[in-house]
Amino acid sequence: MHSLVSVVTPVYNSAAFLRRTFISLLDQTYTNWEWILVDDCSSDNSIDIINQIIQRSEEHTSELQSHS
Repeated sequence: MHSLVSVVTPVYNSAAFLRRTFISLLDQTYTNWEWILVDDCSSDNSIDIINQIIQRSEEHTSELQSHS
């Protein structure tokens, strides 16, 4: 078993980049990873997009930490 890799992404009004970031993670050949997103009071729809991604992510662990 390969070691778990944690990818930590700080988020602040990053709605335009979140889906592309997730697709980039999915395109990796290494598959044992988790994505941890840390939101810092975004005022755009970043949280909505993150929640959509989490709901659709079945194979990988995703966690949202919101500092609001």
